[in-house]
Amino acid sequence: MRKNIKLHKFFNPKSVSLYVRTFLFLLAFSILSVNAQIDSIASSLRMKPKFGLKMENKNFLLNDQFSRIQEFKPYLEFGNRLRLGLGYCWLPDNHHYLPNNDSTYINIGAIGFFGAYLININDDWAAEIPVDFGWGTIKSKYLETIQNKGHYSFYEPSFIVEYKGFKFFNLGLGTGFRYTTNDRLVYPKNLSIQTLILRFNLKFTEIYQHLLHQTNS
Repeated sequence: MRKNIKLHKFFNPKSVSLYVRTFLFLLAFSILSVNAQIDSIASSLRMKPKFGLKMENKNFLLNDQFSRIQEFKPYLEFGNRLRLGLGYCWLPDNHHYLPNNDSTYINIGAIGFFGAYLININDDWAAEIPVDFGWGTIKSKYLETIQNKGHYSFYEPSFIVEYKGFKFFNLGLGTGFRYTTNDRLVYPKNLSIQTLILRFNLKFTEIYQHLLHQTNS
């Protein structure tokens, strides 16, 4: 059973409104930047891609419950400008419970796709504008037993700042807004929420080239 923690003391409506306005401002600014660099996107697609893997925690607050969606996303990066990939996201068991029910929780699993534009600030920092979308299932479970099962889909634009100073991985922090549809027979409320995104990004091409160099030397 979950602990009843009243998080509204820390997240009041005014602060949530401020988070949304900040997110929309950053997103609008980023879209204008992308529109100004359409030619660089087209030229990037003609370059040899690099392979990477993003692992993200998307934290959110819903009905006074703090939860997180986890994502595993391999991708191809073209010319340090564009990332295209797919992935799988899930809401772990025992992380979010039905309203007014301390024993029945929900489980989400979905296949997703994404495209992301990179704005390179300098050698160590970049801003990323991803758009994710996908489809899957939502389940309600009690003591590991599935009670109900239905559809779940999402669309999530976001804005992430990424530190690239490490040789084999990047670290990122950002925010997004996840628009969702879900079977109301499984979960009676809408699951659209703002997310706080924590990212660990492995540079597989750089790792492979390093290992190849070590082998040949």
